Formats: sequence, structure tokens, C-alpha cells
Amino acid sequence: MSSRRILNILRSLFFVTSLACAGIAFFWPQIYPELNKADWTFVKLHTREHQVKLDDAKKLLKGGDREGGLAKLANLAEGLEGVRRGDRLSPLRTKALDMLGDLHQKAGQLQESLKWSEELLTYDPRDFTAMMRRSELLKAMGDEEGGFEQLAAAYEVGSVSGLAQLRYIDALCERGEREELAETLLELGERGPLGVALTGWEFRWSDDATLNFKPRVTLPLEKNKDVSGQFHADLKREQGSLTARSLRIDLPGGSLMAMSAVNITVHRADGSSVEFTDADMGHINHIVKEEGHWLPTGNIDPYFVIKPKDIEPLTDVVGFHVVLNLRPYLPAPALELLRLPFAPDLRARWIERFGTETVAALETFHD
Repeated sequence: MSSRRILNILRSLFFVTSLACAGIAFFWPQIYPELNKADWTFVKLHTREHQVKLDDAKKLLKGGDREGGLAKLANLAEGLEGVRRGDRLSPLRTKALDMLGDLHQKAGQLQESLKWSEELLTYDPRDFTAMMRRSELLKAMGDEEGGFEQLAAAYEVGSVSGLAQLRYIDALCERGEREELAETLLELGERGPLGVALTGWEFRWSDDATLNFKPRVTLPLEKNKDVSGQFHADLKREQGSLTARSLRIDLPGGSLMAMSAVNITVHRADGSSVEFTDADMGHINHIVKEEGHWLPTGNIDPYFVIKPKDIEPLTDVVGFHVVLNLRPYLPAPALELLRLPFAPDLRARWIERFGTETVAALETFHD
């Protein structure tokens, strides 16, 4: 075969391939959903048998048949024993083991809970929930040192979680480890504000009472110079108006702060306004309320929803004014440990390592 003929064949192949690629690119919006649908169909077929077993176990538990539900879960966990991490059945095995550990713990069956938690950790040594549970179990069973070591390991894995931070801080306080507590807080301060964060806040709205919120916008929080602990932000519509029925504010995760009051004023085009407060909160996520204030417990997705009852959607909305009462937060034992200043040489080392601003933020907890 001559070189010219070979070259013509290659040109033809290139032309056909180009046409095929162009066709795929053009029809991809129609092709992709079908491929995605086929993939999900395959996943469901692959996991259906075990998913049914998990659903059956949940039904038994919900119906009050605890023993039957536990037996189903144990059977499911045993049937998935050979599943490797990353397999599509892996989440089901993790879920079954986690539920077994959790249910036994809640029933006070500590040894049984520990068995399932350790089996989950053998399967996934970095499963944060199982690490935290094992720490609690060891401590409850009298192994204080083992519980602390497991908590420290969990904190290394999930230190972005407010829950892990507060548990670890509590443990350091119980042990009276003052310098370790200070260094832990300084390390947190390296990654973000030590106390009230002014960045990382987001705002959303929905035109109905569902939790189907529109795309988020940044909430530009500023400190109010006239009122201690008060912060505010203004959001104005540059073009047109909107309809709002439910509002949502996302908090920055990993920030050691407490929120004690919320006030949101909704401005309308005719000059009227409607005011909402924390009394109108309809839903909170990864936030707990303690002693009159709210604490973010994780940076996975801490947020709250203002969902007033018995009002019609607000039309012609042109802006929002948000006021939040915030303060740095540490548990009382931690505040007591930090009450007195640290030695000048230790402080100097910390400034060199963490920076003056972070050390100064830590010192706001001093008397």
C-alpha cells in the first residue's frame, strides 16, 4: 500500500473521528442524563438486595422491634464483611456498623457498642463518628487514658468539626493541661478567626416555606461600633426585587463563637419593612442551643432558617438588614485555665510560631 493511500485513510479516519466527537459534544446534554440514569440503575441493581435489608431493619426499629432490627443489622453487616472500601456497597456496610454501635450505646450496652465501633474502625480507621464513640465508650468503661488518646486521634481527623473541638477542649480542661489547651486554640486560630469570624457568612432566601433556597450570596458582616458584641450586614438588590418567604444564614464553621440574638429586617419597594428574630427560627443544622445561646457544632454545614408561621410570601423585596449578637465562646473550665497570662518567654515563642494577631486573640479570654 502506497504512502499516499495510507495518508488518505488516516485523513478519513481523522475526519470521521472529528465528526463523531462533534456529534457527541453537540448531543452531550441529551446523552449525559441517559448515561447517568443507566449508571444509577446499575448502582441500584448492585445494592438493591442489601438496601432492602437495611430498610427492613429500620422499619423494625421504628415499629418498636429492637431485637429484630438489631438482628437484621447484624446479619447485614455479616453479609457485607468482604466488601472493600470504595465499593458501591461500602456505604451500606458503614451505615450498618454505625447503627449497631449507636443503638447499643444508647441502650447502655457499652461492650457490645464497643465491639461494633471497633469493627467499623478496623474497616475504616478514619471514621470520625466511630472514633468519637469509641472515645466515649472507653471513658465510660473507666479507661480514661484510652478514651483521651482516642479523642485526640479523632480530633486530628476531624478538627474542623466544632463538636470535636469542644470535646477535645473539655478533655484538656479535665486534665488541667493549660499550655496544651492554649496551643490547641492557637492552632485553630491559624486556620481561621479565634472567636467571632467576620468572613464565611452566607445568606439565602426562598419564595415559599420549603427549604429549597436560591443560590447563596456572601453576607458582609461588620462589627457595630456602638453596641458591644453586635454585628450587622446590609444586602441590597441592585436590579429588580424578589419574593421571600423563608430566610437562611450559613455560619462559618470551626469558629469558637456563640450567637445570642438574631434580627433580620426585610425592606420592600414601597418603603415598608418586616422584622424577624430568632423567635422565628424554624430549623437549625449543626448548631446546638445552650444556656440561651447557639453554638456551631461543625463546619460541615452549620446554618439556621428563619421560617415565620402564618404569613404570606413577602413580594417586592429590595433588601435585607441583618443584626447578630455574637461573642467568642469557650467553656467555663477553659476560661478558668486561660484566666491568668502566660510566661513572657512562652508568649514570645507563640508569637514567633502563630503570629501576634492570633496570640492577641487568645489573650482576649484573660481577665
